[in-house]
Amino acid sequence: MGGRISDGQAPVTVGDHLRALAARLGVAGRRGRRHHVARPPREPVFRRASIVPVGGEPRSVALKNISATGARIEFYTREPLPAEFLLLEPIRGVRRRARVVWEEEFAAGLVFVDN
Repeated sequence: MGGRISDGQAPVTVGDHLRALAARLGVAGRRGRRHHVARPPREPVFRRASIVPVGGEPRSVALKNISATGARIEFYTREPLPAEFLLLEPIRGVRRRARVVWEEEFAAGLVFVDN
């Protein structure tokens, strides 16, 4: 078979399926590069903020950028982040329920779930 999938019609490679899926999702790129779905522009900020898990204690973070759909935060301790929490930043009036999309050692990308 050699990596080919067929439904009784002309054989199709797995790569053909992946390229078709990427096109439907609006993701394109060259081999070996990370593929990202387009997102709204993020405004760079550097503000002290807090995350508050349901029933938990507030935790200080730095709000690094924000858009209509999400944000990037950095934090000072290597404690695991809760999957979902309230993001608060009083100067800009940010009060959004957020979910972690990705997490690195001291940073995380969030998507707002209260849209």
